[in-house]
Amino acid sequence: MVSAFPTVTRSQTVQNRDHWSASEDGDFIALKNERERKQAEKRRSDMQKKVVDLFSNLRAAARFNSNPNAASETVDGQKQSNLTFFNAISIGSLEMVKEMIDTQKIKLPELILDDESQQQALHYALEEKQEEIAKYFIDIWDSHLLCKNYNVNVKKISGKKNALHRITEEGYVELAKVFLSRLDEENRKKTILQEIPMDILGQRPRTLSCLHLAAYIGSIELIELYLNQGVEVNSQNSKGDTALLWAARWNNTGVMETLLKAGANPNIGNDKGSTALHWAVRYQHVDAVRILTANPSIEINTQRKLGLISPIILSSALGSVEIVTLLIYAGADVNQKIRGEERPIHHAAKEGHEEVLELLIRRGADINADDALGNTALFLAIKNDHPLSVHVLVKAGSDLCHKNRDGMDVWSYALFNESNKCLETLVYCIKKLINEKKSNPIEDIKVLLTKQSPIFQAAAVNATEKLTALATHFAVNFSLYRLDDLHHFHPRFQRGAPFLAHAQNYDLPRRFKISFSIRIRSAFIFFLNARLA
Repeated sequence: MVSAFPTVTRSQTVQNRDHWSASEDGDFIALKNERERKQAEKRRSDMQKKVVDLFSNLRAAARFNSNPNAASETVDGQKQSNLTFFNAISIGSLEMVKEMIDTQKIKLPELILDDESQQQALHYALEEKQEEIAKYFIDIWDSHLLCKNYNVNVKKISGKKNALHRITEEGYVELAKVFLSRLDEENRKKTILQEIPMDILGQRPRTLSCLHLAAYIGSIELIELYLNQGVEVNSQNSKGDTALLWAARWNNTGVMETLLKAGANPNIGNDKGSTALHWAVRYQHVDAVRILTANPSIEINTQRKLGLISPIILSSALGSVEIVTLLIYAGADVNQKIRGEERPIHHAAKEGHEEVLELLIRRGADINADDALGNTALFLAIKNDHPLSVHVLVKAGSDLCHKNRDGMDVWSYALFNESNKCLETLVYCIKKLINEKKSNPIEDIKVLLTKQSPIFQAAAVNATEKLTALATHFAVNFSLYRLDDLHHFHPRFQRGAPFLAHAQNYDLPRRFKISFSIRIRSAFIFFLNARLA
């Protein structure tokens, strides 16, 4: 749309605010917004004065000249009169608009703002949010003119927009009623379901009808109005979206309840298979999820085509305990698998959501299930450095001896994390299990001191810092056990040379194999002297 004076649109303001927030403090952003508001207000005031002066000149010329075209000629003809007319609309002067129409200084309805947009006076009034002037045009125009479209372009997508689209975008319920009352039944449905391209934050460009727009803005009144015109409640746009999907996207719960009561199907997916439930979960709208999971026809384990595809897996990855709870009580499968054999517990562990992990485990999630790469939830928690999740999983009985497809175990990941937190957590948990007599101490010590132990793995790559951390935080008191109990591994640790020979033959993944040095042996002997003496 070409305006007679510079304006800052709502979308531009949001975009600018997002841009500023990346580099400026919020106080300065607020100050900048206020400055721009004042500048826009001043421009509007200046333009209003200019229009009033120009209109006064037109009136004066009309009074002193019998030639009906003379007034226009004094201010550069009809083109100037048209500009004055659109400016009068812009500043909301219904009096000027009526007078110019009554005195035939402009030629309605042929008048358009510009050739590119093809906006007529009604369209322009709605774009400028002049509801009173828009109603005046609706009252005096016939239905043919009311159904006229104008051109819009959104991210290289071209489309046609009608007056009802703008009325819906602004939530003008009474104006929508007046507008539809001027159309016959066929044109009402056609106008309501006509789609326009929209640029929506966080979504790919798509086209929305007036029904979808009403759901988008959360207007129950407009939804009811359009459904009363005979529009199908499950109408889908070009991407397969339903109005219910868009209501769920913005947590417009009142609209959702209205649509469901009118017979909306919550299981209809769009072209990517996304249902209203998927979007409610994705954007973590608890109230929307509650409404959908309470619907008796909801398919709780439905999968979309892309992404994390399953509501229970997506919510586990996002860490929303309340949403995961709602899904589980609605019948979601806590062991549901998607591509890569991934389960909810894997994604909760990977993202470090220990509360979700506890919930999933209580509800029967398989704690030792592995994915296509052989990684269990414990592997993923350690790999992504989430010690609290490690604690939850070990306490719940995760297998510490499991190896993935690459031959790596939990110690492999713990030792080669930049942080020592997961390593310390593993050692702490094992000590606690032994001291609480919840496991066989000899078997647990084997895990720590056989060739699969973290000690060997740390020594094999000269990780003296990790050995020091193990010596410092390794809280198992080995002096409690008789030397005979350790006969399975003790001989190989009696002297440095046997250890070195054994460590060189240790079956490590290729990328961890390096030559051993006296420094490794010294560090390891230090560890033995500190803990096995």
